[in-house]
Amino acid sequence: MAYVSLYRKYRPQTFHDIVGQDHVTGTLVNAIQTGQVHHAMLFCGTRGTGKTSTARVLAKALNCVKGPTPEPCNVCDACVSITDGTNLDVTEIDAASHGSVDDARDLREKASYAPAAARYKVYIIDEAHMVTTQGFNAMLKVLEEPPEHVRFIFCTTEPHKVIEAIRSRCQRHDFRRIRTAALVQDFARICQAESVEIEPAALELVARAADGSHRDGLSRLDQVLTFAGPKVTLADVAQVLGALPVELRFDLAEALAGHRVADVLACVERVVDAGHDLHQFTREALEHLRDLYVLRVAPSSTTLVDVTAETRERLAAQAERFGPGELGRMVGIVGELYLDLRTATDQRLVVEVGLARAAVPEASLDAEALLARIERLERRLSIAGAESPAAAPGPAVAEPTARRDQAAGPAAPAKAAAPAAKAAPADAGPAKAAPAASDPAAAGRSRTQAGEAQAGTAPASPRAREKAKDPAAQAPAEEAGWGPAEAPARVPVDLDLVRRSWPLVLERVQAASRLTASFLGHGRPVALEGRRLVVELPKDRPFEAENLAGRSRQVEAVLEAMLGGGLEIRVVVGEHAGPEDPDPPPASGPAPAPDQVVEFEVDPANDEGRPLDADADARAVADWAAKELGGKVIEERPNDSGAKGGARGARKGR
Repeated sequence: MAYVSLYRKYRPQTFHDIVGQDHVTGTLVNAIQTGQVHHAMLFCGTRGTGKTSTARVLAKALNCVKGPTPEPCNVCDACVSITDGTNLDVTEIDAASHGSVDDARDLREKASYAPAAARYKVYIIDEAHMVTTQGFNAMLKVLEEPPEHVRFIFCTTEPHKVIEAIRSRCQRHDFRRIRTAALVQDFARICQAESVEIEPAALELVARAADGSHRDGLSRLDQVLTFAGPKVTLADVAQVLGALPVELRFDLAEALAGHRVADVLACVERVVDAGHDLHQFTREALEHLRDLYVLRVAPSSTTLVDVTAETRERLAAQAERFGPGELGRMVGIVGELYLDLRTATDQRLVVEVGLARAAVPEASLDAEALLARIERLERRLSIAGAESPAAAPGPAVAEPTARRDQAAGPAAPAKAAAPAAKAAPADAGPAKAAPAASDPAAAGRSRTQAGEAQAGTAPASPRAREKAKDPAAQAPAEEAGWGPAEAPARVPVDLDLVRRSWPLVLERVQAASRLTASFLGHGRPVALEGRRLVVELPKDRPFEAENLAGRSRQVEAVLEAMLGGGLEIRVVVGEHAGPEDPDPPPASGPAPAPDQVVEFEVDPANDEGRPLDADADARAVADWAAKELGGKVIEERPNDSGAKGGARGARKGR
């Protein structure tokens, strides 16, 4: 027996077999049951959606020996002859070749005769839009006053080309594109009937290639089965149909979400190496971004994204990695890229440049790029807020009694005010008198100690206590808009983000301390080891590296205020040789004891904003000035007259 293609072998024979057109079949079934079948019908829709097959089923339902019935038996002579196309009373006319006025006149004359054996004469006019205007005009009379035994069914993919006089006399039924999930389900049934084992992902790829057409999908499935045999994989379908693997779409979107230009270009290279069309690749990338955008702005919709349930879950999860504005910007860029490819001489270059621009909003200065960058920061903060546990009550940070007004220049003599440290025992009991209300600092310390005693928290590490008691670590955060109790959330930070933010970090450090900024300006971030940022200074800058290591807390405070992530810095000289001791060099000056609360005053001329040993600070400034300005030490005096006098008369330069 000759081979029969799948779309002919599995052509619908009942209303139940018609896939994805329940709104049409339901109407026709009700019309048959109530005896209200219209004398002329117009079936509209794209190719392969079941228009002609539905017309044949309707003809069988009207002429079945059990009918009119919504369920034709398909075994009586009328049903079998209609299925085979040999019934004299059911005529299919191809209007593409029989659309002239003479053909219309012949049809009008034959319609007046009674049926030969069936109950109704049914005329199925396929490609009805190809009938000429004169032919339609010749049919107007028979459509306006049809014989009772005649039914006309016009099938067309372009209903707007049918003249209005004909459309107004017909009952119109619009056939829709069949959804991917429905096609996958029907193709799985057919594969099971054919004893074929096929992967679900392969079925979905065939269904997507069908583009809503059941007949086109069966033709492609027939081609795949011929190539692969009884066991079909996703690779077989991709090879036969020349379609791009679904995973490539997700990989590209993942690279765009991570702003990894190298991975984006690698996806383009995979497409080129596999011999796929870049225009098709761009179109599918645009479809994927569109699905992500819809799921991001309308996540509750179940019909706007035409995919299976499993793919929808993956798309919804991936859409959370983007912001609506960021996705809208990417859709716009890729859409323009798709249009530009029509006239591009070097398609690969155009695709690579366009996708790279979509991946890096920092490369653009438009409002959409700025919105994408803002959404990325907000998403990082929200992720960090969702992942971080609830903060336990801990020791409060003592605020400085005064804030600095301005920072002194790096070459000018330092004017540091001597800090007045007052140690308070941690085990001070209730016998001590309550602090006066006019002393807010003392009241804050009292509340802090009471909170520690009530919370019963474990003592923090010495470095954590130093950072908590160091006002210099708080000042940049306060200037950034966060108070001591409003520390920024811990967010994921990578080396690329630090490098791109480094100029702004230097600017913020300079606002806090010009001296520290001058040391830091010689360095550059070279590595990120966990939460430790490695800052490398040139080999000829050991003095700056040593002093910068003692001022690391200021830089860490600025990094925390700007980027979050709890970064600590480690200063190295020359090439970065790998991890060193996990604890960075201690800050200059003695660290406060673990059981002490430090109170200090800040002079406006002190650009450090933290308790320092005045001699050590003056010595650091003098050493820096001697090295940078070519001076030499001529006299060193003890700091007997206070921090300001000691700093001013410690050393003299040229």
